[in-house]
Amino acid sequence: MALRVSDLRVSNMLCVLAFLLVMSSAASAVSIDRMDVSVPNSIDAGESFDVDITFKDPTENETVEVDIEITVDGLLVHEEEDRSIDLREGVDKTITIKSSDFDTDNGDIWDDNLMAYKCADNLEVEVMVSGDLDETESDDMDIEADGDRELSFEIDPDPFSLDDTITITVYDEDDDELKSASVKFTWIDDEDGDTLDEWDVEDKYETEKTDSNGEADFKLYRDFDDNAYGKYQLDLWMDGYCKLTETYDLRNVLNVSDPMPESPKVGEQFKLKITTPSGKAATGVWAYLNPGGFKSRVTMDGEVSFTVTAAGTYSLAVGGTGSGYQETIKTIKVSTKPQLTATVSPDPQNVNKAVLITIQSDGKAVSGASVKVMRAGGTEQSLPGVTSDAGTISFTPTVAGDYTVKASKSGYDDVTEAFTIQDSFQIDMPTEELKRGSQVTLTVKDSSGDTVSGASVSIEGTSISGMTDAAGHFSFTLDEVGEYYVVVRKSGFAGAREELTAKGKLSLKLDKKELTLGESVKMTVVDSEGALTESSIKVTGPAGAETFTASELDYKPSKAGEHTVEASKSGYAKASDTLNVKPKPLTLTYHFKDGNLLMNASTNNEPVAGITLKVTAGETTYNVKTDDAGVASVVANLTGNYTIEVTNPDYTGAKVTAEKSSSLISPDLILPIIVVLVVLVLIVIFVIVAVGLLHKGRKSKGSFGRSPGSRLGG
Repeated sequence: MALRVSDLRVSNMLCVLAFLLVMSSAASAVSIDRMDVSVPNSIDAGESFDVDITFKDPTENETVEVDIEITVDGLLVHEEEDRSIDLREGVDKTITIKSSDFDTDNGDIWDDNLMAYKCADNLEVEVMVSGDLDETESDDMDIEADGDRELSFEIDPDPFSLDDTITITVYDEDDDELKSASVKFTWIDDEDGDTLDEWDVEDKYETEKTDSNGEADFKLYRDFDDNAYGKYQLDLWMDGYCKLTETYDLRNVLNVSDPMPESPKVGEQFKLKITTPSGKAATGVWAYLNPGGFKSRVTMDGEVSFTVTAAGTYSLAVGGTGSGYQETIKTIKVSTKPQLTATVSPDPQNVNKAVLITIQSDGKAVSGASVKVMRAGGTEQSLPGVTSDAGTISFTPTVAGDYTVKASKSGYDDVTEAFTIQDSFQIDMPTEELKRGSQVTLTVKDSSGDTVSGASVSIEGTSISGMTDAAGHFSFTLDEVGEYYVVVRKSGFAGAREELTAKGKLSLKLDKKELTLGESVKMTVVDSEGALTESSIKVTGPAGAETFTASELDYKPSKAGEHTVEASKSGYAKASDTLNVKPKPLTLTYHFKDGNLLMNASTNNEPVAGITLKVTAGETTYNVKTDDAGVASVVANLTGNYTIEVTNPDYTGAKVTAEKSSSLISPDLILPIIVVLVVLVLIVIFVIVAVGLLHKGRKSKGSFGRSPGSRLGG
């Protein structure tokens, strides 16, 4: 039986279909109990790790093909397709994927985004398997620094511009410069990336290692583009340290300052500073202010200036088309200026007297205002400084006349005020002391020292008045002592009032100018006519000052020395004199008795009680006071000299030296011994005389009884 070609074709197709059905049936029959995913509990920053994927308890011996995706915290870090896996029935199968092998169709996101250095807790590592198997499982992992390691950094300059050399200095946890740290600048707004304003693997970047000083340098215009404005990401990392990330926004936008002054006013020029992103003057750039169509070009100093004539809100535009900068719009509010007011005090104002000018607005003090004054027919004078916090400033006019004051301050309307400075009098009074009844002549002058004629002069409290003569003189006589006031007036001058005192004359008389302490002096006070005048008499001496009220005074000084006596009375000139009080003469006597030195102090044969005697014997000093009898004593056990002295300035001649000898017989016993010896001598003489008389008596009696040769009884 012959087969046709068409039959063979049909047969072959049936065979292929049958084979595919068998194979499909065999593949779909493979299954596992579950899939487990395992990663380390934690890794050090920068450390690689393994993702272990275990297929538990396969049901068949089969080779399967699967697609694998791994995400970390939802970000795809690895993908691979048609991976063959040999499964054995009942035997768990584990495959391992290393983080160093992570890869995606978009590149090595894990390494490029430095995810191994991004420290975090409980990062979810999820594995999704599809194809012959369809499983999803995950595990958690921590990425942490090794110990207490921590990075920090400084960037200079800050802020930086596209043209700057940017230096990044990296420090370790001890604030020491860190060598070989990685520093990466990524231009996030690079249009080559897939996403604008966010990091992606296509963004341009530049990486440097820090040198021995911990420094890494970058130049953005060189490393990226001379128009590389936008957002930048700065990453710093090193094994064992968590990644440190900062972002910077480098915009090609001109900087526009606030207006100067801060609150512009109508009719007042205000300025603004226009600078480039690097802080340099944006010279040549036009600035437009609307409404009104005002425009100003930025100067070499980076300034634009405007003056508007109407209050309102204005819009300032700089940059934009053709300038090379993005357009910047700033709103400026211009308001009307408040009115200044000026007051001048005191009123009236006088030449050579300080004039206080107060500047206000709406009743409130205005500080910092400039003030100028001008005299009619003269030149304008700017006062030094500006008004104080109280809105005041002062000046002293030296010439009389009509003046105007002008005050101004930015933000205010100027003010002009007129005032008049009056001339002032100088009254030359007599320099000598005025006496009652004497003629007084005064001279009236102006502020320049020229005499003033025709000025009205009066003496308050009296009937005296008149006019100064051509020489500016006015003469009068005061008949009573007392205090008077001279009043001078004339049109165009500030009135003057000067005090004038007419005094009587006192005479102080002392009946003696020298006396000895203990004596009295008589003091008498009389007036110029010799009449006793009760006055205040003040005596000042070593004991202090004493004041008495009397016309006659008997005064007994209590201390020796120079005394000043002064007599005074209201309306009278003082009188004074001096009085010399001599110290009293002091007599010191002494004698030694019973081992004591007895001393006696007297003056004019009168005992001096209560006076201190200073006794010095060798290195020993005694201070003793005399009793009511003027007597004092000290123990005198030592031989030698005893110096006795009195240092009281009220006494003179008060120093003697007493000598105690070293003989066996005390001087105190000499007199008694002499008396005893005299008595003994007298007794001896009496005995001798008595014996002689007795012997003589006996002889006379025998001669009368018998003659020689005779015998009794016979």
